[in-house]
Amino acid sequence: MTRGFKMLYRGRRYGICVLTMLVLSGLLGWLHDTQQDFPMSTVCAQTKGDEQLAQLMKRKMEAAQKILEGLALAQFDTVITNAEALIFISRQASFRVLPTPEYELHSNEFRRVAGEIANKAREKNLDGATLQYMDMTLTCVKCHKHVRDRRGTHRDGGERPSSLASRNLPLGLEK
Repeated sequence: MTRGFKMLYRGRRYGICVLTMLVLSGLLGWLHDTQQDFPMSTVCAQTKGDEQLAQLMKRKMEAAQKILEGLALAQFDTVITNAEALIFISRQASFRVLPTPEYELHSNEFRRVAGEIANKAREKNLDGATLQYMDMTLTCVKCHKHVRDRRGTHRDGGERPSSLASRNLPLGLEK
């Protein structure tokens, strides 16, 4: 490769990372703003006992936002601290949401990717940590979709017409 091509390639790669971080920042900002109209407890909690779970989910969101801030500012200590916090919080919440094999897979994947974010930050690998952050975000979305599908709850308040909403639900999760 010529030197000019290498610089162009490196510039495009960083540009893609910056663009991705801006999109994720906007998404997290939107989620944070809409949280006031539609509290996390509505999504996560079905009983008063689930308020602790709602608080854990709020702490996860805050830690994820701090990771994004750390990535944007290349503050690797912030990224490491909050990635480790996500793993800790996830372990506290993992037994409270859904006792399904798919949920367990999502939880394990979330913790694995959060650990990779911390490892990449320790290596001062901003691109690697950013890509892992994107992977973690996708894992969050997949897991929340799984929980909504199993519980039959959706943001618009409507019931899921699929039989998934009422099929094979553990005791206490049926409507």
